Amino acid sequence: NGVAMENYPLQIGNSNEPIQFFNAIDYDKSKDYRFIIAKQNANIYLTDKFGKPLGEWNPLKLGDKIAARPEHIRIRSKDFMVIMQENGTINVMSRNGQMKPNFPIKLENRLADNLFFEIGNNFESSYLVTLTYAGELVKISLDGKTQQKQQLYMPNKETIFKIIPDAIGRSYVMARQDLNRMSLLKPSGETLFEKDYLSQEEMSIQYYQLGIDKELVAITDHLQEFTYIYTKEGQLINQQPIESGAEIALIYFNKDNVVHIYKCHENKFSVSKFTF
Repeated sequence: NGVAMENYPLQIGNSNEPIQFFNAIDYDKSKDYRFIIAKQNANIYLTDKFGKPLGEWNPLKLGDKIAARPEHIRIRSKDFMVIMQENGTINVMSRNGQMKPNFPIKLENRLADNLFFEIGNNFESSYLVTLTYAGELVKISLDGKTQQKQQLYMPNKETIFKIIPDAIGRSYVMARQDLNRMSLLKPSGETLFEKDYLSQEEMSIQYYQLGIDKELVAITDHLQEFTYIYTKEGQLINQQPIESGAEIALIYFNKDNVVHIYKCHENKFSVSKFTF
């Protein structure tokens, strides 16, 4: 709309420390944002929207490299920060930077950017789910008890594992990429479907849960510039991929039972649709 943007440069800690992760948090949807910032030396800062440090985060020094963007979780009006480290440590802390009882938890394997929250009515019935580099699926309650540990099949040391939340974070699937083979898995570890591709490059995966028995998975091969859209049974929509150099956007119109796909390829933006 032609509105000028104001620039508020924030000096967070030592300016020579590169920022690794950044997240904006709105505790109660009041737009009174907080910024949580992780630097590459594992110093964590929590500030108000003007960069003023809050609580004990000035900085909170964790020592080992951060594995993923720090996340906020709210359970029964209580707010917590979840910070995972590459060395396998999971930290759950209060807004003031105080570690929650029974945390941190140290896993045996390294962690990557894989995190999903299952929110229940209390801490005991709320869980964080993660996948280690070695393909171990771990489910931990927010009161610090390990609910599940499951080793997924890992064909070789180059295998890549991912947790893929659905578009609004209600559920998830898992992906295992073994060179040019992609396997989609249920949260239980059972295989949904497997596909082989020409490329061995890491692919982007999107999961959409549109309704009862209406689920779609989009897999984008960035090297070939194709996006494959499948049903949960692995059936390719319209029998062919679409040309797309990046992840797609997808909207489902329930009344008409029509899916709109928004994509970019080369210098063109386009919209296509199909009945689902």
